[in-house]
Amino acid sequence: MYSIHSFTKNYAELYDVLYRDKNYKREFKTIYSYLIRKKKVFNNILELGCGTGTFSKLFLKLKKSRILAIDSSKHMIKIAKKKNNNNRIIYKHLNISDFKSKQRFSLVYALFHVLSYQKNMSQTKNFFKISKKYLSKDGILVCDFLNKKNLIYSKPRQKFKFSRKKNLDIFRYAIPE
Repeated sequence: MYSIHSFTKNYAELYDVLYRDKNYKREFKTIYSYLIRKKKVFNNILELGCGTGTFSKLFLKLKKSRILAIDSSKHMIKIAKKKNNNNRIIYKHLNISDFKSKQRFSLVYALFHVLSYQKNMSQTKNFFKISKKYLSKDGILVCDFLNKKNLIYSKPRQKFKFSRKKNLDIFRYAIPE
């Protein structure tokens, strides 16, 4: 299980390098095609767990949208602000459980396993409670999560990943117990 404390300054600085092969655009395209069929205007969007802001930038494709993006890592927020200097996105360093607003949102989304970072059932329930509370009447919640059946029946396997950032070689190992 990941911890909020995993998102240190060093990890945040390497995050986009480590996940450069993640196909954010394909995932967004799937979500976007669903959303445009709804024939709604998503002018107020809440992003829970924005990381370094890659999805924030993609969601600007929803015309007239304004995005409030929060993340528990101040280091991730700093990078997101630098990557997406756009007045339609506001980034805030904030835990999901501490989120409060007078505003309601036509779209709330939490992608790249943000839901999986909730450590227990209480936090998971609170995630959905907050999402529901801040959705507008006909609002839509989009989130992804791990598939329990797949986790149980797929055998863990050793993984190795190599990435390079400038003069830094990054080796990442995942070894099942």
